[in-house]
Amino acid sequence: MKMSSSLPSILGDHIVMLQTELQGAQHANWTSFRDRAAASIETILASVELTPTIQRASDQVHSGCQDLADELQNPAAANATVERIRESTIDALDILESVLQRSQPSEQARSLGRGW
Repeated sequence: MKMSSSLPSILGDHIVMLQTELQGAQHANWTSFRDRAAASIETILASVELTPTIQRASDQVHSGCQDLADELQNPAAANATVERIRESTIDALDILESVLQRSQPSEQARSLGRGW
C-alpha cells in the first residue's frame, strides 16, 4: 500500500502520543486512554497494509481494551488487566512503528527517484 509522504508523520505522531502516555499511565486514566488508544490504533490500521502480525497485535489490543472496560468494575481484577493492556498496546505500537519505518522510502531512494 502506498502512503502519502505526510501520512507516516501523522501516524508516527499517534504512536508517539500513545507511547508517551503509556509511560506515565495511571489507573484513573485508563478509561479515557482506552478510548483514545482505540481511535488512534484504528487510524493507524486504516492507513497501513494489514498483515497477519499487525492483525494479531490489533486483536490483542482490542481484546485487552474490552477486558479492561469489563474489569474496571472490579478493582481487584483491573490491575492485572491494566498491565496486560499496557503490554499489548506497547507490543502493537512497536509492530506498527516498524511497519511505518519500512514503508517510508529512504532519503537516498527519494533522491534517486527525483533523477528519473
